[in-house]
Amino acid sequence: AANMRCLREIYDYSQEDVSRLIHVARQTYSNYERGKGLPDTPTLLYLSEVYHLTIDQLLFGDFSKVHTRDDLIREHAARSE
Repeated sequence: AANMRCLREIYDYSQEDVSRLIHVARQTYSNYERGKGLPDTPTLLYLSEVYHLTIDQLLFGDFSKVHTRDDLIREHAARSE
């Protein structure tokens, strides 16, 4: 839940933006961010495509110190080395 919100804010997306991109209702997406629901596998795949991350990174990454897309790209590149 925290990663979903953090990534959305890094990309400067609204909940409506992300919900449209991953093909769910805004309220459904809001529930994911609040930890009141879990995305299914197809939704996780959509999210990983939106943020250019693996599902593993999406679920278990620590994005608390990432504040911009450039930071995210650098973080991803550093882990790939």
